[in-house]
Amino acid sequence: MWGTLHILITTDACKALLDQQKRHRNFRDWIYFSDECIFELSGHINTYNCYNRASTNLHFKMEVPHKAGSLMVQCAISSFGLIGPIFLLETVTQQVYQDLIGNQLIPDLYVIHPNLDNVYFQQDRAPAHTAKSTLEYLHDLFDDRLIGKFLNFVWPPRSPDLTPPDFFLWGYLKDHVYEPQPQSLIDPYIRQPHFCEINHSNNGESNAYRHCFCLFLLWRLNLLFSMQLSRN
Repeated sequence: MWGTLHILITTDACKALLDQQKRHRNFRDWIYFSDECIFELSGHINTYNCYNRASTNLHFKMEVPHKAGSLMVQCAISSFGLIGPIFLLETVTQQVYQDLIGNQLIPDLYVIHPNLDNVYFQQDRAPAHTAKSTLEYLHDLFDDRLIGKFLNFVWPPRSPDLTPPDFFLWGYLKDHVYEPQPQSLIDPYIRQPHFCEINHSNNGESNAYRHCFCLFLLWRLNLLFSMQLSRN
């Protein structure tokens, strides 16, 4: 895993992010990490986001049920809270993604931040996200405060060590949404309060997680930077 991250996020990329934190003390808190995830009606979990580090081969086997329907959900998270869930009922083209940003993400951000001048936005490498028109649209909204492929700050794709939606958000939400097991694709809509619990000020567990993953992120970046320097 570390070898892979060494290739995907370079020493210069680590240094750029860490330098930004030195210049702006609250930089880590102002990053909104965005991602989408498929919620299977069967409850099947995408094991791409599940890692088990073991010294020996566990020969683990998992039964994969036939697809019973699924729903794609988009969210963005920072230490300030969660934006979403946004339910995607159509193929995500570059126009659909831009409409999602402009019509849903940005209005929700303005509720939390009357001024977006300090907000940084991170996204993954999906084709709709990295299309030329999408990148131009994002630059108009966030200027140089963008993190991801072809953007101002480089970011490794789907890192379970660095990306909060992968190492925290989706697992946390699925623990709630799948208890009890959904019976139809309508259930995730009905269970939106489970998503929103992560924003409640009286939810000590989710508040602690939100703030911890910011500190965790900086610790990991520092560790990667030190490891890469030692290899050079």
